[in-house]
Amino acid sequence: MFSLPMRYENIREVPYPYKGIVAISSDAEYISQEILDWLITYLNTDEKTTLGYGLDLDFAASIFFYSDNPLHTSMYDSLEVDSKETPYANVLRDYIKSGYIDTNHAFGDFNVIHNFDRTHALKVYEMLSKHSLSLPIFTNHGNGEPKAMQHNIGFAPHHNGSNPDSISYHTDLSFAGGGGFLCME
Repeated sequence: MFSLPMRYENIREVPYPYKGIVAISSDAEYISQEILDWLITYLNTDEKTTLGYGLDLDFAASIFFYSDNPLHTSMYDSLEVDSKETPYANVLRDYIKSGYIDTNHAFGDFNVIHNFDRTHALKVYEMLSKHSLSLPIFTNHGNGEPKAMQHNIGFAPHHNGSNPDSISYHTDLSFAGGGGFLCME
């Protein structure tokens, strides 16, 4: 039997009289455009798909806006502010518009070598505004440790998105751009 941590005291332990439990992660890492297309159709419709008949759930995914990893679906083709849009940027915008993508996953696959700063966020919110789009959820990179969760996108120096004195500050843009929820992973 699985026991939940005490912070979930209002959730009954498995098996309660649950008939089944499913957890679907919408994490942006290692989801190619082809797989994202399959998942969105399979999880959100009851149509016949490559994966079988769809499950007709209400499922939404997260998005990286910037990535230089060909295994990640992203709006822009590198981690640089002046990145070009990927060939499937219009499809991703359609997914955002339809609600199939509802989460900004820390703007992208940034790391200590490829730093995120406010200009990345400004480009994203300018593009979203131009297309009348918004994402209600922002999720960070983190490992669950308090040190990793002290800022709203992680623990490295360039992840100070909630600190107004940081070059990475973007929380104000998120709220102005329609964001209302912060998810810590």
